[in-house]
Amino acid sequence: MFALFALFALSSAPVSAQDTKPALVLMQERLKVASPADTFAVAMRDGSSFVGRVIAVRGDTVEMTTTVGTLRFAIGDVRRVTAVRSQDVVNGEYWFPNPNTTRLLFAPTGRMLKKGEGYFSDYMLFLPGVAGGLNDRITIGGGFSILPGVGLDEQLFYVTPKLGVIAGDKLNVAIGVLAARFGLRGAGREKTFAIPYVVGTYGSEKGSVTTGIGYGYANGKLANSPALLLGGDARLSRRFGLVTENYVFPSSFDGAAVSVGARFFGEKLSADFGLVRLVGGRDGFTLPYVGFVANF
Repeated sequence: MFALFALFALSSAPVSAQDTKPALVLMQERLKVASPADTFAVAMRDGSSFVGRVIAVRGDTVEMTTTVGTLRFAIGDVRRVTAVRSQDVVNGEYWFPNPNTTRLLFAPTGRMLKKGEGYFSDYMLFLPGVAGGLNDRITIGGGFSILPGVGLDEQLFYVTPKLGVIAGDKLNVAIGVLAARFGLRGAGREKTFAIPYVVGTYGSEKGSVTTGIGYGYANGKLANSPALLLGGDARLSRRFGLVTENYVFPSSFDGAAVSVGARFFGEKLSADFGLVRLVGGRDGFTLPYVGFVANF
């Protein structure tokens, strides 16, 4: 949690005038090839932001036309400039790109991180992790548990390599594995388990459906029956959406888990709060869920 807040503070920290030189270069370069349809989102050092089109760059001053009129501002006051895609404007309002498209609550989607992209995650407060894109097709992630009162030899350590197979505007398919171990020492294979999987996602950043299949591996054996995943997400506003993640487990498919959560967006952050219901057998019970993701 401290690391999460530190990342947030760093991402929100003001930058010096020297650091804004790339913004000037970017605007000047975009201006040369800009068409009347080109739109940019500008974030200022004072915390304000607006969306508009560049009219001219004169020395250290930029002139833009926006929905509230023509604005002029100094390059030294600019914190960030982002090109706005047509799909990012909804009913005249700018929706920054979805910062969490590669995961549901915990399960992966078929989408991949781009080369150089990454995120820090924290699930249920005691399961931090990190992931990064080696290139547009390969993502490597991992983490460990920090359960209080539990020795290091009983904490959970995991890795999550993932390979993109199909990467399209609507359809994305990936294969991967969740491999985990309790403790880093000891030769007992009972301490290790894995879930190789295939997952596919269809839809856009504003709404998609994800389905997948995975086989559990433990004690040197692969499960006879697969676990099935069906989930999805819907972005309802600029900063709010819903996400669901549901499983049917092996053993003659008599067990399942259903969940629904609220997702709150920032430009680089997302936070999930939800409920997970375990069903099957004689009894079922419900657990709260919380998760955070900070992009870098």
